[in-house]
Amino acid sequence: MRYEAKYLKAVAEFMNGRGRCGKKAEYIDGEIISHFGFGNKCVFNEMMLAGWIKYFTEENKLANNAAKNRVKQNLTKIRNNCLFILNRLIWSNAMENIKTTGIKKYLPNIATLIRLFGSFSLLFVMNSVKDIGPFKAVPWVWLIIYLFLVFTDTIDGTIARKFNVKSDLGAFLDAFSDTVLLVIAAATVFVKFASDNLTDFQTWLYIGLLIFCSANKLSMNLYAKKFFGVANMLHSYPQKAFAVGCYIGVGFWAFIRDVPWWSVVILIISNLYGAIDEIVYCARAASYDVDFKGHGFQKYEKRAAKK
Repeated sequence: MRYEAKYLKAVAEFMNGRGRCGKKAEYIDGEIISHFGFGNKCVFNEMMLAGWIKYFTEENKLANNAAKNRVKQNLTKIRNNCLFILNRLIWSNAMENIKTTGIKKYLPNIATLIRLFGSFSLLFVMNSVKDIGPFKAVPWVWLIIYLFLVFTDTIDGTIARKFNVKSDLGAFLDAFSDTVLLVIAAATVFVKFASDNLTDFQTWLYIGLLIFCSANKLSMNLYAKKFFGVANMLHSYPQKAFAVGCYIGVGFWAFIRDVPWWSVVILIISNLYGAIDEIVYCARAASYDVDFKGHGFQKYEKRAAKK
């Protein structure tokens, strides 16, 4: 039986590691030769070589199994540690009473900055596509990164509330990062993914509506700053509905590589309703409550009329 040269070289190295083949075993011209000193040497015949190869193969299998077990154990430890950290940081009520110190107070802004700068990575993975069932050229890498960035929008606010580290800067960065993510993602869909299914008029119309909604969203921060001195945006049900609709809508558009007109109409109506609801609240409320749920969902104390 003939074996590949690189395989026999590996067997020779294995022999040297066991110290049972004289001073040195080496591969020369298709054979394994063992040197015993004083010019004595032995060429391994088929039977001798077969025994060593069997030994070598079994040892390799044991080593590979041990390595696989170590990798599996390490991955299990990493998973358990991650679950423990997430539980302590996000879902554990016991953390609410612990004084926030060190890096903990920066965690919400770190998550927000990951979303802000990570949004630009979407521009570099637009060409990684593959067919998924009846859907052609699905940008799967783009969608994975996009969903991860959307997830950071969930955890930054949760961490901030758990650690009680809310700040005007954090609130502004959160709204700004959301806007940057949606603008880049939606523009990518309009210009790249859905371009074959949109006319030039539709493309520019949707880009214009995107700019309008983004400006409308950011202007809510300025409106709150004018009335209450706090650059923030309500976490009302209408605003949350608009945000969730945008996140789902953009991902859906990228997946089907098209932008149905009815989905755009729904988002525009949701955006306008949320903006009007927040403007009325800021104009009438006696104090600012960022967690106000919206008109029809929660009552609030009205500002006294000026005489």
